[in-house]
Amino acid sequence: MKISINLEKRLALVDGKTIKIPEEELRKAIAYFIDKVEASFWDNADEEYQTIKKADEIISEYLTRYALKVHTCPYCKSENVDFHHIDRCADLPL
Repeated sequence: MKISINLEKRLALVDGKTIKIPEEELRKAIAYFIDKVEASFWDNADEEYQTIKKADEIISEYLTRYALKVHTCPYCKSENVDFHHIDRCADLPL
């Protein structure tokens, strides 16, 4: 699966299909990035700088996992799910 994300236009290109990213999901992704920056602040300044340099990458990673329902669950085999679904399935007893 090939995924590319344009943050400025809030669009994702998944295997040639364009998907609009909801504004709420973009807000969650930015909050996720801010949490990572704050966590790295307490470790050391160089790590915080490296985290800030990778802002697009970190936000895109979050959106790929949690905003786009394009994954297949390895537990229940459902298609077109996000990682919230996969995380919930992982927590269920077998």
